[in-house]
Amino acid sequence: MVQVKRTALRRKTPLRRSKPMRKRSSKRRPTSPRDRGERSDPKYLAWLRARPCRVHGCRGESCAHHLRHDEHGAALGAHVKDDRRAISLCHDDHMFLHNEPWALREMLDIDDLRAWENDQLAVQRSEYAMMVDAELVTNPEQDAQQ
Repeated sequence: MVQVKRTALRRKTPLRRSKPMRKRSSKRRPTSPRDRGERSDPKYLAWLRARPCRVHGCRGESCAHHLRHDEHGAALGAHVKDDRRAISLCHDDHMFLHNEPWALREMLDIDDLRAWENDQLAVQRSEYAMMVDAELVTNPEQDAQQ
């Protein structure tokens, strides 16, 4: 095998920069759910999944549909998930709502889907609050532990 002597590559014209490079932010992206604004409430989700569907009243296993907007309709952000802002829907209605929200709005004969979701959330949260209050009345020692 013959070895070939190689010379270093040299550029004939220097590289030019049109603009100075942008300095990157030293801030890291939030990695934990809490840092991203997510709030977890497993007890509420467990109770929610045992509830009937808010659209048709179907009994059985329900899904938690997380609302991605606040009470006034302002978006919370695509990656913000708050378990306390979820309503129970059966799997079919949950997929229907995500894939064809306009069809669900027509089927329920409502003008504002977000307002309907907020109404359902308010009813469901009040039912949950009554259930928690009833548990505290029947189990006063549980309240003392917290």
